[in-house]
Amino acid sequence: MADPVTKNEVDQNGVVGTINNRLSPRSKRQIGGGLVFGILWGLLGLAALISSFVCLGYKGDIGIKVGGIIMSLVLGPFYWIYFGVFKYQGKYCMPNIQVLDK
Repeated sequence: MADPVTKNEVDQNGVVGTINNRLSPRSKRQIGGGLVFGILWGLLGLAALISSFVCLGYKGDIGIKVGGIIMSLVLGPFYWIYFGVFKYQGKYCMPNIQVLDK
């Protein structure tokens, strides 16, 4: 019995060959590009989730903090737009610095 990885198969058009040989170079690039895109999306989404949890310990409105967690879970990397807008406005993830009067 032939090894299933190298076994010649016949597709619906009667073409004989391994699955790898039947993929065009363009299809292989699309698969590779999709994998790179998916890995980047996952890593940026994970970084967004971690950042949203870290921002819970900083100064800011609790509603915006909870919104940040929801945004990071639902929209992944698009959380960084949310982060940038509210950080620029001074409403999100602001440092807990206390000014001491002299």
